[in-house]
This record gives sequence, structure tokens and C-alpha cells, in this order.
Amino acid sequence: MNPFQPSHPVNPKYFANRKNVVEAFRLALRNASETRSVSPTNIAVLGSWGIGKTSVFNKFEHIALKEMEDINIFVARVQLNPSACTTISDFVTFSVNEIERSFDTQGSIKMKIMDKMLIWKIKSLSFSGLRIEKKELTQHPVSVFQNSLEELWCRILKPEGIKVGILMFDDLHYLAENYPKGLYDMRSVFQSLALRDVNFMLCITGPTALFVKIRTLAEPFARFFDKYELKSFSLDETKEAITLPLNVEKIDVKMDEKVIEKIYELSKGHPYFIHFIMRDVLDTGSNKITFEDFEKLYPKIFLHMGKSKFSSDLEIASDKEKEVLFKIASAYESVSFSDLGKQYRSSLYRLEEKGLITKTQRGKYLLYHPLFREYLRCQR
Repeated sequence: MNPFQPSHPVNPKYFANRKNVVEAFRLALRNASETRSVSPTNIAVLGSWGIGKTSVFNKFEHIALKEMEDINIFVARVQLNPSACTTISDFVTFSVNEIERSFDTQGSIKMKIMDKMLIWKIKSLSFSGLRIEKKELTQHPVSVFQNSLEELWCRILKPEGIKVGILMFDDLHYLAENYPKGLYDMRSVFQSLALRDVNFMLCITGPTALFVKIRTLAEPFARFFDKYELKSFSLDETKEAITLPLNVEKIDVKMDEKVIEKIYELSKGHPYFIHFIMRDVLDTGSNKITFEDFEKLYPKIFLHMGKSKFSSDLEIASDKEKEVLFKIASAYESVSFSDLGKQYRSSLYRLEEKGLITKTQRGKYLLYHPLFREYLRCQR
């Protein structure tokens, strides 16, 4: 079994590093289960594409359901997408559906509440107007959401001995982009629920700039969270990300120390690229990888990476945006507006939104990863 799968979140048993956010979650969960006054700590996990935000959520869920078996905990995941966040009504409807579909808890309790959850969903959605044909006024979606969550806690979860409910919203930036006022609504909902002794802990993921972009619109929402930004791994963390999965699966592969150092140098500690390279290394079937072996193998890995990842990145750019990407790739340092010319100003903004370039400082841009720059240089 190859434990390195770059296109999927990391299995919790292979999860390495991120000790600060993991320990913060454990502490917050323990405190939320023991406090008499309901005031859960809400956690925001932020970072760029492929940095491991969803993997952290997987680890959170594992901790709640497998490591803290002395506490009855309810966990539900809401994996958002653009179509689910077009309006606040769409968001609420999608969230209720996903909470009922994805929830988990300790085995015996889960069976007891499963049928009740389905009834809860049907009842909640009936107020949204989507299931009512009568031309009568219905509740505002935000009120529906708050009332539904309160009923879920008071009538289903608390009577079954649940101490804490964890609601995880993955990719909340879709709501921020399509309906920024919805963030005010979410803060209002969960703040009101806590005041009514409804013990839901809120966890969200989003890009690094999530709170920066919404500060003027939803600054109180930003203050509602303890924020943790995920960054690329250090050399030691890269070693752990490589060796831990190998040890867990008892895969007998001997790798020179220089090979791991080279993988770190190429990937810059980015989890996606570490996993991509390691997957292809293990797929060779060799039980010993010397530095010379890796040097011979890497051109094939880079070619595979170009076809699987970088060609797709380039396809989402317009012709004018591609011009900008190639200009940036040809530079050895970050480029600015003045380096490119005013005609490319809007292209820079769009490329940043697409995640293909990053802003290093005001008005200065780089490609999102050196490997992408190398790929672009090979195309010319």
C-alpha cells in the first residue's frame, strides 16, 4: 500500500506535524466538554491550496471520535462549494443536508439518533420554503438555521448524552465571496446558540487572506475565532511527513538522508509536492533509494507532475494571463506592476485569485511555487 496520495487529504494515521493547531483543538474540545458555562473556542484553519487544511479537519474528527472516547461527541462536516453559497438560503439548505448526511459519533449513540436526524432534516427544510407550495411567508433562512441547530441539540443530542457538537465548514471562503453578509449571520447564530447553552464548537477552513478580505464587512466574525495559519514544512517536518507513513505501514524502504533533503529542496516543504514525489518514488518498487537513484528518477517525476498538475494550472489562465505567467517565470526575483506594464494590472489580480501567483509584498508577485516556475520555463 502506498500511503502517499497527493490528490487526497492525509489519512489521520499518517498525519504529521501541525502540533500547535492539533493541541489547541484537543484543549478546546476538553474545555468545551467540561465547562458549565457554554463558551466554546471556535477554530479557523487557514492556508493556501494543498497545504493540508482538510487533512487537519480529518485529524480533528479522528481526535474527537477515536482519541476522546470518554466524551460523547457529535461531529458533522459541511464541504462547501460555490453553488451551495449563492444565497444564504442555499447555504442553510446545503448545510442542513450535509449535517444530517455526514454526522458521526460513537457507534451506539449514532444508531440511536440516526432516524431522529432524518426527521430533523425534513422538518428543518420544510421551513425554508423549498418544500412548501403555499404562498405564505416563511421564516428567514438564518432563523431557520438557528432554530434547527437549537432543536438538534436540545431534542436529539443532549438527551443522548452528547457533551459537545463540532460543526466543520470546509472552504468557507465560498460563502464570503458570494454572500459576505452571511458571515455576520453565522457569527450571530453561533453566538446566540452559546447564550442558550447549545454547545456547538465551530471550525472552518479558508485561504490565508480570508479574514483580510472580509475585515471591513465582517470584522466581528474574524474576532470570533482562534486563527491558525498552515505553512510549508521545515526540513525536520518534511522528514516526519515522509518517515511517519512509512513506519506506520512498515514499508521497508531505505532512503539516503540526502534524498530527503533533496525532496525538501524541490518541494520547499509544501505537503502536496512532498506526497507527489514520494508516491512516485514508492511506485518504482525499489526498497533502496540512493541519491544517485533519485537524480535519475526525478525527471520522470517532474514530467508526471507537469501532466497531472501544472498543465491544468496553465489551462485556467487566459492568453493574456499566460503572458504574465511566462514573464514572471523568466524573472529571478518577484515582479511588480511597473515591471510588467499597466496593461497587465487586471491580469495580476485575476491570477492571484486563481492561486497561480502570490503577493510577496505590496505590488510584488511570484509564481505560487518554484516547481511551477520550472515547468513554465520548460514550455518556452
